[in-house]
Amino acid sequence: MLAAFLPLLAAAAAEPLAPASAYPAAAVLEAFGTGCARVSSLDDTRRDLQAQGWETFVAAKGTPIGDLLAFGIEAGGKMVAEAGGTMAPSTALRRTIAGEELQIILSGVTMNGLTVQGCRLYDVGETRRITAAEAEAWIGRAPDKVTDVPQISVATWEPGKAEDHSSFELYFVPEGSPAIALLKFNGLAMKADHVGAAE
Repeated sequence: MLAAFLPLLAAAAAEPLAPASAYPAAAVLEAFGTGCARVSSLDDTRRDLQAQGWETFVAAKGTPIGDLLAFGIEAGGKMVAEAGGTMAPSTALRRTIAGEELQIILSGVTMNGLTVQGCRLYDVGETRRITAAEAEAWIGRAPDKVTDVPQISVATWEPGKAEDHSSFELYFVPEGSPAIALLKFNGLAMKADHVGAAE
């Protein structure tokens, strides 16, 4: 009986595996750039994102984004409080772009005479990456700094793409990386920050 199936098994083995589909870098970068262009105002950024189809949600504890947000509030809040600063309320939003379920966290802190406000996008658990070259094509210039080691990949632009971006960073943290213990996620992320004098 087995002999009858051997030709079929041999033919199946000879067929090349279908390549994994490429990550939709252009669509995700464009959605991020359009939604987070005015990060100097978290309220404006939230309204821009909602107008573009992002929905706010409560990031529940026990979920990757919920745990990440809780860690940031707890650890960041302690540091800011010790410095006599304040934290703005964080907002979580989500949207599916080109089949990718994405989340954004808006956050801000004021301390030491400065206000730093950020828009961070996550594709938690993603195994494909946006390369520094793809982000370079989107921004229009080479990154100012690139770290690419097995544990983590980070590319930094200062300033970022939009006029409102003091910086833009692109991250990829592979599954099993020791960097997860510090960053509290694995997968793909990017962030744009605005740094200005505290009012």
